[in-house]
Amino acid sequence: MSIKRFYLTITIPLILFCTSKCLAQELKLNDIKRFELLENGGGPSGDTRVLEIVTQNNRWICLQTQMRTMFGEDTTRKFVKYIPKLQLTDLVKIVNRKDTAIHLNLFKIKKAELISYVDSITPALNSKIRIKLIKALKSKSIVCAALRKELVPFKMDDKSFYSITITTKTNLKIIFEAHSFADLYNLPWYTGGYKSYNPNISLIFESIAGHDNFPLQQRKWLNKRVTKSIYRSHFK
Repeated sequence: MSIKRFYLTITIPLILFCTSKCLAQELKLNDIKRFELLENGGGPSGDTRVLEIVTQNNRWICLQTQMRTMFGEDTTRKFVKYIPKLQLTDLVKIVNRKDTAIHLNLFKIKKAELISYVDSITPALNSKIRIKLIKALKSKSIVCAALRKELVPFKMDDKSFYSITITTKTNLKIIFEAHSFADLYNLPWYTGGYKSYNPNISLIFESIAGHDNFPLQQRKWLNKRVTKSIYRSHFK
C-alpha cells in the first residue's frame, strides 16, 4: 500500500470527527501543539516529505521528519528553518473562517497581467477580436466566471497529495487535504466536509516547504489560463 493511500485511510475518519470538535470554538495559535505538512509527488515513484512545526524556546521551528524517495527513506529529524509566527497565525485564521467561497481579491489578479497574455494566443487575433477580448478582461464578472471555471480540478488518478494536520494541545486534530495535477494553487483544499478555495493555504504550505518560486509560477499560470479561458468562452 502506498503511503498516500495509507495516510488517507487513517486520516479521513479523523477529518469529520476532529474538525467539528476543534472548531466548536475559535482557535488561537497558542492552542496549537504541532503542525504537520505532508507532500507526496504522486505515482509509484513520487517522493514523500513530512515536515513538523513545533515551538522551541518560544519560537516556531520547522523540522523535516521524513524524506522518502525511490532510493530510500530518511527519518532523521532535521532542522529546516524558523517559521514566522504571523504565517501560522494567518493559517489558523483561515481554519476558523470555514469559508467555501471563491474570492477574486485573494488571487490578486491584475488587468495588466491578464492583458499581457493576449498576444500569446494562437493563432494571432485580428484587431477587432483583440480589442473585444481586452475589454472583456477588464470585466470583474467575466474574470470571476473564468476563474471559477479554471479552478475545477483536472480528472486524473495519479495526483500529487498534500496535507496539513493541526494538532491542538488537547490532542484534537484538524486535517486539510489537497490533490493536484496542474491545478491552480493546488485547489481546492478539503476539510471537515467542505472545500476551501483560499489560495493562501497553498501559499503558506509552499512557503514553509521552501518552494519559493511557487507564488510567481502560480500567478503566471493563473493569468494565462484565465485569459485563454475568456477567449475560448466568448470569442472562439
